[in-house]
Amino acid sequence: MRNRWLIVVLIFSVAVNVAALVTIGIQWSRHFTRHHPLLSEPPFSERHRELLRRKLNLTEVQYQQVKEAHDKFNVEMETMHSSLRAKRKALFHQLRAPDPDRAQIDTLLVEIATLQADIERKVVDNLLSMKNVLTPEQRERFLSLIDRRFSEHRRHFGPGQRERRGPSRSKKEIFPPEDNSQER
Repeated sequence: MRNRWLIVVLIFSVAVNVAALVTIGIQWSRHFTRHHPLLSEPPFSERHRELLRRKLNLTEVQYQQVKEAHDKFNVEMETMHSSLRAKRKALFHQLRAPDPDRAQIDTLLVEIATLQADIERKVVDNLLSMKNVLTPEQRERFLSLIDRRFSEHRRHFGPGQRERRGPSRSKKEIFPPEDNSQER
């Protein structure tokens, strides 16, 4: 009888936890998409370009240069992201296998890291080409917009979580230098 109650309580506890996690997930996604509607679109969609046109007060010539660069960039990014998705799918397939091939996993990890570095390089190249089209004032405003976007991204996904917990510690604080005076 005691085991039966324990099982009932355990099932109830799991159900409550699952319901809580689903509710939190739904609320987070509603909040996130409501406050970040552009994140579901390609990096430089028509909406992004119009936003840049307004925020940076682009001339028609500048706008056309930006549009051409962004169209080329989006094609390159889609190709690279498609390849990255395929590599990740192959990695996941290896992880699910009853007897995963460690050499294949390592190869896929290197290929994924290389693709991610290539993507980062393309993004930086695109940002640098954007800077060349803009006036100094527009360039400063553009870099402020990029910085704000990265800050928002860090706040939701990355190491920026540390910012909420207080000041970060340097490596020296985490790994203090060894005292070699006792070895002498």
